[in-house]
Amino acid sequence: MLYEEDDDAPVAVPPDSGEDVERRVFKGHNSDVKGVCWNPNGQQIATASKDNTVRVFDVETGSGLRLDGHTRYVSGVSWHPQGRLIASSSADNTCRLWTPEGDAVQEIKVHDKALNTCCFSPDEKYLATGADDNAVCLIDVETCTLTRRIEASRGIIWNVNFTNDGSLMAWGAWDSTVAVWDVRSNSLVHRIEHGRDNNGVCFDPYSSMLAFGSDDHVVHLYDMATWRPLRQFQGHTLRVMSVQFSPEGTVLASGAADNSVRLWHLDTGRPEILAGHFDSVTGVAFHESCLASSSFDRTAMVWYPELDEGLPTKAATTASAMDDDEIGHSNGGSRGWKRGR
Repeated sequence: MLYEEDDDAPVAVPPDSGEDVERRVFKGHNSDVKGVCWNPNGQQIATASKDNTVRVFDVETGSGLRLDGHTRYVSGVSWHPQGRLIASSSADNTCRLWTPEGDAVQEIKVHDKALNTCCFSPDEKYLATGADDNAVCLIDVETCTLTRRIEASRGIIWNVNFTNDGSLMAWGAWDSTVAVWDVRSNSLVHRIEHGRDNNGVCFDPYSSMLAFGSDDHVVHLYDMATWRPLRQFQGHTLRVMSVQFSPEGTVLASGAADNSVRLWHLDTGRPEILAGHFDSVTGVAFHESCLASSSFDRTAMVWYPELDEGLPTKAATTASAMDDDEIGHSNGGSRGWKRGR
């Protein structure tokens, strides 16, 4: 069901002035916001919340729609590459499809436990979901039927993501592993045995690097040619909950339970700290040079950092993988407080 907001509708706060990075704040949820994604046209963001709803916000005006239908908290959202659908995953064991105007399209049930994540493939063929039943499911977008169920791990699946061409899929699991799967051949490409539970996972735009955030407070970067570690970005003081590369692949964003967003510049390892949330940052998502974030503080934010993106400088990260005792470390400082997942 679609609800139009009244005079108390969430509105965007004008960008802050001064030395801080400009940002807009989006309010309206009455519980933790667990995820955020962009309309591909960059005009809207969608958010998922523990208040059982999805909200769609206009980035310029702050006006919003509430999408109501899930019976338990909404854990994730994903926008179709052509902008025609929004997918939501929920602890009610279902995934739902919506139009951007708020109309319910389809309820999909392929898991028998709570869902933690959903993601459309860039080639528009599949919707991937991950759940507490330790499985990843691939759903045919056109027919809304199960195409493939992968018994993925010994722990719950926390996040799923695709390469830009949709040929590879990665997931982070709470069995201390990150796995990469070949979608076309339906086979495991590689599994990283990390030793700590893993949350957000993403590929760079060129499918040459894999990044993931972990309960060890570190953002890990791997070379996909050798599957050796390239760099560890250290600075978060609590678990890293979400990661995403910028469109040109020169900057890696991370959100963590220390209430901060960090932008890691790959050529130098230099971190830029985006401070504004006052609780755990659960999601980060780029659209061009804009970054959206979601938080347990019940808000989403859109940031306008100066990324200074040209062609990616890969020499600093992909020229050669380092030995385990020579992994590059980049550090920054920030403190926050931890709450339960």
